Amino acid sequence: MQASKLEQPGRKTGSGRRLNADQEKAIQKMIYDKMPDQLKLPFALWKRQAIQQLIKEQFGIELPVHTINHYLHRWDFTPQRPIKRAYEQNDKKVQEWLHSSYPAIDERAKQENAEIHWGDETGISNQCNYGRSYAPKGQTPVVRRKANRFSTVSSAVYYRIRI
Repeated sequence: MQASKLEQPGRKTGSGRRLNADQEKAIQKMIYDKMPDQLKLPFALWKRQAIQQLIKEQFGIELPVHTINHYLHRWDFTPQRPIKRAYEQNDKKVQEWLHSSYPAIDERAKQENAEIHWGDETGISNQCNYGRSYAPKGQTPVVRRKANRFSTVSSAVYYRIRI
């Protein structure tokens, strides 16, 4: 006698999902590549409600917020506190400057016994800014904003602020 093979009870993994694989990939790419305001959504960060609205606008599918949680968990996206960076900052130009211009500036500062101060576009603020945004686990999201405060710190840890 041969025993019959029993199947697992319940739905098969992946069945009953409202988004198909291509739609899931498209939403993940949009969350990864853009911020909500760049997609004309009324949110500054990727909150569950922003993702819910994005899915509705892109595919006409209305999902409850708790279902968005399931998708985010499955995609390995976690809520994280984003770092802030000025819109005006160009990472490529910063790296070029550090390798081409900065060595000469550093040498001149040593000759003149001068301080070099490093600018920080975020500066200080007396307002709470505890935002959270969803992003792939281990990849901190970056929020770009206009730089309207400025502070500096030197290698010797002298600190100056302009508000």
